[in-house]
Amino acid sequence: MTKKYTLSFIHRIAGITALIILLIFWFSTVTTELSGHLNFIKNVKILIPYGFIFLIPALIIVSGTGSKMAGKINNPAIHHKKKRMPFIALNGLIILIPCALYLRYLAVHEHLDFTFFLIQIVELIAGGVNITLLMLNVLAGINLSKNKQRKLSM
Repeated sequence: MTKKYTLSFIHRIAGITALIILLIFWFSTVTTELSGHLNFIKNVKILIPYGFIFLIPALIIVSGTGSKMAGKINNPAIHHKKKRMPFIALNGLIILIPCALYLRYLAVHEHLDFTFFLIQIVELIAGGVNITLLMLNVLAGINLSKNKQRKLSM
């Protein structure tokens, strides 16, 4: 196995891991809200921050391996992927993590009131944005791989 292949493999696994974790957070929140069971809502909000243990390293690995693989390549798809990553990180650091931690605090203290649901709406919107941006990056990566394979087979 080459170093380039290993880096690409790690990048793909970390990216898929981050995306799956975000999807689990998002769909767990929506599902429990739709169920209307306050204990389910409370438990999901208490548990989500524990997922950061896996999510944050996965995002750091994706960003690092992506930057290393891209190097100084001048490709529009890579350029767009690079532009999305800082926004994904800032959205997570400035909106998603604080929302999740505050929602956890409110859930632990059983303050499932208007403020809780308002912050949860903000969290769902910001989470949806990050999911969309990560999916765009995954699709761009798939297309880059396909284009590379086509060039190699010619």
